[in-house]
Amino acid sequence: MPAPDPGKRRETALAACTAPRFRHTHGAARTAPGYSARMRPTTRLQAALYVFVGALAFYWITMNVVGRGFGPWYRLARTGVATTATITAVDPSQHGRCDFRYEVDGRTLNGRDSGCAKLGVGATLAIAYLPSDPDFATSRDPVDELEFEIFGPLVLSFIGAGIAAARFRGKESPRA
Repeated sequence: MPAPDPGKRRETALAACTAPRFRHTHGAARTAPGYSARMRPTTRLQAALYVFVGALAFYWITMNVVGRGFGPWYRLARTGVATTATITAVDPSQHGRCDFRYEVDGRTLNGRDSGCAKLGVGATLAIAYLPSDPDFATSRDPVDELEFEIFGPLVLSFIGAGIAAARFRGKESPRA
């Protein structure tokens, strides 16, 4: 087998670089005849949509994998059982976190929540727990938490999409 000729390879590369340009109906010049007219430059709206969908998927997946997610909060808002708990420890430096103890069907359970440290150790606290998962209990309003789990990522995704649209510098196709 003969060795490849470096001069021939260089001629082929030069020919590819100097190929004639083809014009399509929307006015953008393309170098390859197989270019589809459906492939247009990304618009500002498309960039914003890509960022919105990507950010929303990221936030919702992260919230459901790392945290409890909106499924349990929805079930707690619909079928939660109200009871009282006794605060056993407080930690004001951690967003007013408190540990509490409550009873479900004769079993003593422990929970932790934020925003209840101001009540102090030994105080009673109104909580709601999930009957299918009694370990999931909160002193906060489950409907408010569900709204935060859903609308927080939506708002952040809209902000990201707005920034992407404002900063987008795509190539505008020339008007014919």
